[in-house]
Amino acid sequence: MRHRVGAGYMDVMQSGLTALISLDDTRKDLFYARRRIRLTEREFHLIRLLLEANGELRTNADLIAELGVSHSFYAGLASLRALTHSIHRKLRAIGLPELLVDVHGVGIRLEPPAIGT
Repeated sequence: MRHRVGAGYMDVMQSGLTALISLDDTRKDLFYARRRIRLTEREFHLIRLLLEANGELRTNADLIAELGVSHSFYAGLASLRALTHSIHRKLRAIGLPELLVDVHGVGIRLEPPAIGT
């Protein structure tokens, strides 16, 4: 489903997990419950990868390779942690729940907040 947003279009992913989340591919913004969060190119790419996984765990190694953050696994892991921390900070800044779940040492998945959050 696509909605007109300014000069661009917003791709709305309508699976149960992501019904409240939409992305503006032109501006690289995330919309959650109609609130806009400006993302960097890499933050946007990470969110897109997690949305495409539809709640399934994406391994750290897979995400590092997809994002192209480093040739070294450990440097890539540090970059991945920095990206997730930045996204968490942006969500908290506008009063939204954290959507990224870090499964320590394994990977990351996107999780909807509990009802009423």
